[in-house]
Parts: sequence; C-alpha cells; structure tokens
Amino acid sequence: MISLFLIISLIASVFSSGIKVRASSVTDIRVGLTSLYGNKERITIYNDSVVIGYCKNNTFFPTGSFSSKGGFTFEPDDSHYLIGRETYSSLTDATEAASKLDLRGVDAFYALTGPSSWKIYLLSASEGNEADALQKFGKDFDSVLYRSGAASVIRVTLSGYVFLIDAFSGTYPQIKAVSGGKQVPVSLGSRKYRGRIEIIREKKKLTAINIVSIEAYLLGVVTCEMGPTKPAEALKAQAVAARSFAIAKAGFISEADNNSYYKMNDTTDSQVYKGVLYETEAGYNAVKSTLGQVIKDKNGNIVQAFYFSTDGGATDSGADMWSVSSNIFEPVFDIYETDPEVAPWIEDISLKEISETLKDHGHDVGNVTSLNVTLRSEGGRAMQVKISGSSGKITLSGNEFRSVFDLSSTKFSIITPDNAQNEIFVIGQDHNPIKEKLSGKYTISESGNISLLDNSNEQYILVCDGDFVNIPDSLPAAGHIFILGMGSGHGVGMSQSGAAGMAAKGFGYKDILAYYYHNIELGTY
Repeated sequence: MISLFLIISLIASVFSSGIKVRASSVTDIRVGLTSLYGNKERITIYNDSVVIGYCKNNTFFPTGSFSSKGGFTFEPDDSHYLIGRETYSSLTDATEAASKLDLRGVDAFYALTGPSSWKIYLLSASEGNEADALQKFGKDFDSVLYRSGAASVIRVTLSGYVFLIDAFSGTYPQIKAVSGGKQVPVSLGSRKYRGRIEIIREKKKLTAINIVSIEAYLLGVVTCEMGPTKPAEALKAQAVAARSFAIAKAGFISEADNNSYYKMNDTTDSQVYKGVLYETEAGYNAVKSTLGQVIKDKNGNIVQAFYFSTDGGATDSGADMWSVSSNIFEPVFDIYETDPEVAPWIEDISLKEISETLKDHGHDVGNVTSLNVTLRSEGGRAMQVKISGSSGKITLSGNEFRSVFDLSSTKFSIITPDNAQNEIFVIGQDHNPIKEKLSGKYTISESGNISLLDNSNEQYILVCDGDFVNIPDSLPAAGHIFILGMGSGHGVGMSQSGAAGMAAKGFGYKDILAYYYHNIELGTY
C-alpha cells in the first residue's frame, strides 16, 4: 500500500527532472568489489543522501535523489508483480499517477526501470494470483512473473518506504553519495569508495561495482599492492604498472557491456583495491608524480603490465607461464631482490596427505608413490609435475599443482627421502669436484668474511648458473616429501620486492620499469 507519507516523501526527495548534471567520465573504469561485496544477500549504502542515475557514452545522468537517515539497503526480490503498462519520465509523474489509482488491498511500489523510466508494480501474493488483480486493473497492468534465477528486481529499503530497481534490460543504475550539495565517497560498511557504486544482481545474490576514475582508483591500489614504507621510486613504478594494467584490462568504460558487468575485481586476481580508507600520502605522491603515465609497446598500445610479489631470483616469460608470446615479458635474472617480501619457503607433506588432496581435486591416482618435476621454465619454475600412484599416473601443469596444494609460487623443487639434492659439488684441494653436505660448512662472502652455516636453517640459497637454487639442510622423513620453494606470485613482469631493491640502490622508477619490461616506452593515455 502506498501511504500519504510515502507519496510526500517521494515528491520531496525527487531530483528535478529539468536539471541535467554532466560529469566528465572519460577516465572511469569498472571494478567489481568482490572481496567484501560480492555474492551477497544484502548490501547497504550507509550515506544519508544519494543521487541515482545512468551512464550513457561514459557520462553520468542523474535520474533521482533520495535521503535516508538509516542508509539504503539493497536486496534481491523474487516476488510476483503486475507491471503497469505506462512509463513515467520522472518519479514525480509516477507518484501523481499512482495517487489517482485505487490501490486498496494491493501493495504497490515504484520501480526504476531505466534512464528517466519509472513504472508502478503491484505485488501479487503468489503465482497464479494475478487473475483477480488483472480483472480489477487489467487495462492498466500486464502480468509478469519473476522467477528465481532469472529475476532482475532489487528491492531498495530506505527510511519510511521501499522502491524497486528492475534491470530486465540488463542495465542497473549507478549511485553517487552527496553531502551539502557535493559528491562524497560512498560508504559500504568498513570501506569507502570514490566515484559511484552500481549494485547488480546475478541470480539470487548481489555484487557491488565501483565506477571510478583511473587516478582516484590508483590511490586505493598503490600502497595496498606495495606497502607505504617502500621507497618512493618503487611506488612510482607500481603506480605506472597498476595504471597500465587497469586500463589495458578494463578500458575506460562507465557502463556495463553485453559481455560482463566488470572485467577486473579488487583482489589479487586483478589488483588489490581497498578504497579511500586505505589511501596513504606515499601512494598519493606516487600517483600524482606519475599522473597519466602508462607503459606502451613499440606500436603505442598500452601494456597489461603484470607484476607480482617476489620472484625468488628470476622472473619468467609469458610464453612459459601462460603460452602468451610477447617480447615484453622475458626472463630477468634478478640481482636486486635482496630483501624479498616472501622468504624462501618449505612445505613438509606426507604422501598420504598428497593422495587425499589430489583426490579431493578430482585427481585420484590411489596412494601416491612418487612425484617429479619433469619440465621447468627458463626462470626455474615448475611447468609440469608427474605424479605416480597405486592406481594410475597423472601429469599436472605447474600452475595446477600450485593451485591444488596452495603454494606461493611455481618456483619449487620436490625433495624425497632418497633424494641427494641436499648435497652439492665443491672443488677440493686436488682441484677435483667432491660432494659435500652444506650443514656445518663455512662460507666466504665477497668481502672475505667467513661464517659457519647455521644448522638451525631449513634450507640454503645458492647462486648457480644464472639463477638462485635452494638446498634443504636435511631430507624428509620416510613417507613424506619437502616442497622447497621460492618467491610468491606468477613470476611474469615486475617483482615488487625487486623494484624496492632497485629503488633502495638509487634507481629511478623508469629504470625499474625498463629492467622488468622489455621493448617498452613510457607514454600517457
């Protein structure tokens, strides 16, 4: 039922349909906020005042403004509705039309169905109950049944009343927060975001999308991806790489296209992005000092500049890791990653646990008896792992193996109890090679200092044949293996730890980018 209070509230809150505010959106991108606001049953915007509108040709056009001291709560709505045939160009017109209808005994709602497009929806108590209502309102309403999984209706609850959003055409409105006539960040609980928020419905759940200018977006990315204490030149390199990645992947698109609502999210799947509350002065300075700068290939195309945490001594090629041929992403022996964000790591896993984990992921080979890395990339990462068991054999890609066992990277070795990889060859007094265990031995640094290898260490890192190699201090127990690894991330492009190391040695951000990305030039978008 539409009360007098509802009608007055709606009329009072409506944005004047005669005023159009054009806000330049030529640098807006769309980011799915899936880390906290994806696949949710309910999403609340906690601002007191919002403007709702639609984008066309990357320009935002307001449709209406609303005020609510309790914020605005969005929920999927699978109710059955009768939909009014007439479309109203403003909320005021829809309100006036509704007030003239005799709606006794029927719950009615205003529904925003598109730019300057409002309709009246009558709630039908249950499926098949439309006949009576249609008999009464047939000349004004059509029968439409919204079914679970195909519905596009979202119910918006605000102080004193409810209205609906229906995106049966595939387009949801965007929401910007205002205070005192000025745009302010949108508050979504523990996070605040610049720009606008679009709340979409996919089946029975909701996801929030941030439509935000690329430079404002980067303020919430740079020091979330690379901590604020990193050297300034490293943060500048991060800003340029993140800007390039986002533009190349998402493009400057304010409205959803027909293929997807968003092409990147706010997690490590794309780039970590946490909004206004995680912005820092260091990140601001990095973005400002590189404003508009992007990495381009020799043909002038903006590069999707991949990067990651730690390379463990060498980066890798896109061809090896993803079968993507590019002369930009070639291996680099990284001598600057002297303080890695993720230290060399070791996993002690029983063969029984390996067997069960493989089975849980659809790879049942019975009781595992052996594992071997059978193919490596130029940068030393595992590309194929052969696994033998009591009932079969299987070969997984390095990335599949990493995913199944939740490893930090694919730069790992598999050490078995009968493995001799904790031994190395050294030159003896007679100049002939001899095998030695590292434990209890001494090292000589380049400055001539002599130190005893610490027996408490699990593993040692050696420089060998243009790469870093890790050697375990001991062998695993019977029925166990060691997965001995280095680095964190996919290994293609820029190492964030290496970038910090280069900056600490006095290199500028342009030098850092040129070291990790080959055959590039810096330009602007």
